Amino acid sequence: MSATELGPDQARRALLRRAALTLGVSAISPAVSAALLRAGTTPPLHQFSVAHRELVAELADMILPDTDTPGARRAGVPQFIETLFSQFTPGHRARFLRGLEEVNARASVEASDGFLRADATARERIVERMDREAFSGGDSSRYSFFREFKELTLIGYYTSEAGASRELRYVSVPGDYRGCVPLAEIGRSWATE
Repeated sequence: MSATELGPDQARRALLRRAALTLGVSAISPAVSAALLRAGTTPPLHQFSVAHRELVAELADMILPDTDTPGARRAGVPQFIETLFSQFTPGHRARFLRGLEEVNARASVEASDGFLRADATARERIVERMDREAFSGGDSSRYSFFREFKELTLIGYYTSEAGASRELRYVSVPGDYRGCVPLAEIGRSWATE
């Protein structure tokens, strides 16, 4: 199926899947690794207020919505982000919370009283604008809340059970093992030492 045959959410998901695979394991920082280890083994740490928790869930789900596979919310990405947030330094936490508040402030200017009360069209416009600003090729050394949030969403999703097994279709042992195969069938021999 080509990208033109996919719906907009599925095409975006395919693009994000390729980006996540490009990131690779080498891009995972020690803090993310620690959060990955803790995310599935401990209950949520309740680092966010109820309003921030819902905002994180909604933003993550807008980045990776439900399609034929679970979206970010159903894959547990908001809990992953909250767990990782508990590993941030105090300064980093403050920056991240300011970023969440900025999302609400943008929504208040756009059309409503906060992001969660905005209609779907306004929310989508806000997220698209933040995405353009975060990835426009400007100063990448400057902190960008949305850039960090999107990266956390992708890492959280594609390392979740749903993301790895249903979206990426991870198979722990791909293919069948055949120990004795005629040389004519494989075309060449393989070195073993």
